[in-house]
Amino acid sequence: MSIKRNTLIISLIAIFCLLFLKGVPTAKALTIDELNTRAGQLQTQLNQLSSQISSLQTQINQLKADIAKLKTEKPITPVVPETQYACPDIDRSGKLDVKDFYVISRAMNTCKGNSSYNSRADFDGDGCITDTDYNFFTKYYGKNDSEIPQCKGVTTSTLEDMEKMMASIAETISQITAGVQELLRR
Repeated sequence: MSIKRNTLIISLIAIFCLLFLKGVPTAKALTIDELNTRAGQLQTQLNQLSSQISSLQTQINQLKADIAKLKTEKPITPVVPETQYACPDIDRSGKLDVKDFYVISRAMNTCKGNSSYNSRADFDGDGCITDTDYNFFTKYYGKNDSEIPQCKGVTTSTLEDMEKMMASIAETISQITAGVQELLRR
């Protein structure tokens, strides 16, 4: 580290000398006093740069320590234990499938008040559809309700509920199609 630092300091001195002496006429010889004055100025600037480098190195070391600490900290545990999450079978079809995935995907990163928010995809009940909800969903994706503890005792949808869900999906697809067509016209 000290070799790199010394090399950097020497390079900085050389660059400064070139820049500083650039304006000095070549015909004029510098006196010993002028050289000593300039050497003192260079030393002062070198000391300032050295201090700044030291300060930056301290900041870098602190950032490295912070990063290492973040890597070793335990993840934040959810406020609501997973045992109290809602059944992730959003359409109550009896199985977590692509229809449920579509609903949660569409609602991701939304909260109450957002038009895309769907309370049935907010499994932890915190008012937002987040990675916590999504990760819980994917944990059980493809499984039947009977294999998911949170779905015990939850009744599956009736044909009428399914038709409403399909109509809602069809409406959403129509809105997406209209939006894409509008974008293409621009």
